[in-house]
Amino acid sequence: MAKSNAIRIGVEDVHVAIGTQDPETGAVTYGAPKVFGGTATISVTQEKGENKIYESNVQIRNHSRVSAANIAYESRTVDLATEMEVLYNQATAEAADGAYEDGPEDLPVAVAVGWASPMSDGSYKCVWYYWATGSKGDESYETATESENSPTDRYDFAAMPRPDTNKLRRRKICKTKEERDAFFAAVIPA
Repeated sequence: MAKSNAIRIGVEDVHVAIGTQDPETGAVTYGAPKVFGGTATISVTQEKGENKIYESNVQIRNHSRVSAANIAYESRTVDLATEMEVLYNQATAEAADGAYEDGPEDLPVAVAVGWASPMSDGSYKCVWYYWATGSKGDESYETATESENSPTDRYDFAAMPRPDTNKLRRRKICKTKEERDAFFAAVIPA
């Protein structure tokens, strides 16, 4: 297979799917994926772990591997209901007047989090991180301006390997929009 020289030329919406772990079997299942919000920026910091292998008290191999990831995501379009569901586990806690309350006892749910990056050759680099918890970054507000760069909200997701398979992520180069859409239709393909 020929090596592609395609470069990333952007990033699309972030998707989330709520994960549930069966307490008896440990198996993980996911709800239907949905758009968490539009994307201004995303950065991923990989955490690496070493796997040193010894034989006769002598190190014979040292493998460096990705063991977790920290995902920093900025958006201007995450709606309050989705934010409350993913970050504070309040899917049905909306009050009659449309207001939400949250406090330190409201913990985030485990989610798969993913996105696509369009490539210069028309393909898409797609990724799902299987098991992450999110938190909202510091908030700042500005008075109205004519600037095109309105403030973004920051969300941080700490991704860990999926508890039942010990896999961190699934990645794929999707050649078409239809293949990209199918990738985000389910965290785990049927």
